[in-house]
Amino acid sequence: MGYWPKVLVPSFAQGADLITFGGEVLNLAPPGRHTSTQMGTGHFSREGFRKASFFKKVQVIKAQTPNTYVSPEKTRVNIERPKCYDLEVGKNLKGNWGYFFFYGGPGGSCT
Repeated sequence: MGYWPKVLVPSFAQGADLITFGGEVLNLAPPGRHTSTQMGTGHFSREGFRKASFFKKVQVIKAQTPNTYVSPEKTRVNIERPKCYDLEVGKNLKGNWGYFFFYGGPGGSCT
């Protein structure tokens, strides 16, 4: 997360077609089984602040027009194991959170 100058990553100079945010876990379990590894704090997003992991003040800036922000409201949510992990997107434009999302979960049995 953060700002990446084009000097460090020249391929970013033209911008991107897709930006992803979120969490990942390493799954070394045999095929057909799922890891017991938690994501983030191990709490589901619905548990909110002080429990779930979060990103706040999420901003996407257009490379062609650096002072133009893209609204994260057009976010597409992809949750591969909803019984193990989840995600909630929100906004608080009057407070200091801006666009944010909570994510995480305990892992374990996902059936």
